[in-house]
Amino acid sequence: MKSSFFTFILALVGGILCTVPVATVLAADCREAQVFARQAMQESRTSPAEAIRSYDQAIALCPESAALHYNQAMLYYAEGRVDRAGNHLERAVQLKPDYAKALNGLAHLLLTDKQDPQRQRALELARKAVSLDPANSYFQATLAEAQQSANVDIPPRTGLVRPYAVAVVIGNKEYRNPGIPQVDYAIRDASVMKQYLIETMGFKEQNIIYMENATLPDLFKTFGNQNDHRGILYSRARKGKADIFIYYSGHGAPDPDTGDVSLLPAEADPGAIKLTSYSLDLLYSNLYKMGADKEVKSITMAFDACFSGMSSKGSIIPKASAIGLRVKQPVLKLDNAAVFTSSRGNQISSWYPEKQHGLFTYFFLKHIKDAVEAGHEVTVGGLAEALNDVESVNDYSFMMYQRSQEPEVIGDRALVLVGKE
Repeated sequence: MKSSFFTFILALVGGILCTVPVATVLAADCREAQVFARQAMQESRTSPAEAIRSYDQAIALCPESAALHYNQAMLYYAEGRVDRAGNHLERAVQLKPDYAKALNGLAHLLLTDKQDPQRQRALELARKAVSLDPANSYFQATLAEAQQSANVDIPPRTGLVRPYAVAVVIGNKEYRNPGIPQVDYAIRDASVMKQYLIETMGFKEQNIIYMENATLPDLFKTFGNQNDHRGILYSRARKGKADIFIYYSGHGAPDPDTGDVSLLPAEADPGAIKLTSYSLDLLYSNLYKMGADKEVKSITMAFDACFSGMSSKGSIIPKASAIGLRVKQPVLKLDNAAVFTSSRGNQISSWYPEKQHGLFTYFFLKHIKDAVEAGHEVTVGGLAEALNDVESVNDYSFMMYQRSQEPEVIGDRALVLVGKE
C-alpha cells in the first residue's frame, strides 16, 4: 500500500504541484503565491528542501489555498517528514472538505501512524474520497487497507510461533432451557478469538481445544472434575513448557444460596445452578493442580460473561435480581496466572450489536490489534489499562445502555500475551 501511495505522490509532484484553484488566485497575494508555486515545481526535481521553502512563501501569501497545503504535504511526505505532511493535509481538508486527494492522503497517513493509528477516522476519510472519485485506483487501495485495519475480526499476523502453548476456547450461544436467554455473539466471539490465538499470539491450531455450546460433560472432560483434575487440557500441556490460555463467552451465574459463581453449560438448569454448572472454584483448583504437576509457565483466562445472574436479556435465575444476589468470586492462588472478567460484581456484561461481538471481547481484541500494529508487545497490565481507559468498555456501555461495565483483571500483570518476534 505504501509503495502505491508513494507512486501517486510522485505523479502529483511531477505534474500537478503548482495547481492553485482559480478562485484563490484572484487576490493579488494569491497571484504572487502562484509564482512561488511554479518555482517550487521546478525546484522539486533537484532540491526538495528549496521547493519546501518556496511553498512556505506561497502559503504565507495565500494561506486559504487548500491546493497549496496539499502540494506542500506531498513534498514533506516524500522527504519523510510525516508530521508536517499531516499538518498540511489536515489544513487542506479543513479548507476544502470535498478535496478527494487530500482526504485520501490524510487517510493513508492516519493508517500508517505507528504511534497513534486512527483507523476509524481513516476509514471515514477513505470512504469519502472514493465517493468523490469512485474510479480512482489509489483511493480504492487506501479504502481497502482502511477497511481491513478497522475490522477487529481480521487479526494482525505477527509470525510468532509458540509450539507448546495450549488454549481452550468456548462459545456458548444456545441454551436448551427456555429460561436462559441466548448469547447472540458468543460463537462469533470464540471463532475470532481462535484466529487471534493462531495469527497473532502464535498458537498452533491443533493445540486449541475449541468448543461451541459446550455441555457439562464437555467441561468435565476438558478441565477435570472434583475427583480428577487430569482432563484433556492436562494431557495436552507439555511439562515445563506450556503456556495456557482459556477463553469463554457465554453465561455465568452465582449459586443463589452461596454466591459461588459458575460457567453455564448448554444444558444448565437455572433452578439448579450448583448441580448443572461448572464452578469457577473447581476450575481454579484444577488449574492449580495442573500448574504444579506440569510446571506450567503461565495461565491466562478471559471470561466474557457476567456472574451476577443477569444478562442483556434479563435475569437467568428465577425470581432473582442482581441487587439481591451475593456474588462471591473465587480466589486465584496461582502466581503465574491472570484472569480477565468482562464486568465486576453485579454488573451486566453487554453486547456491541454494531460489531456483532460482546462489548468486552470487541475491545479485548481491538486493544491487542492496536498494540501489535503499533509495534508494541501486549502484556496483561497494558491490556488491563486499555480496557479500563476512556473510549473503551465502560464508556461504550454508558453510551449504549446507560449502565456501568468495568472489566476486572487479577493476577500477574507482567505476563506477556503477545511478544515481539
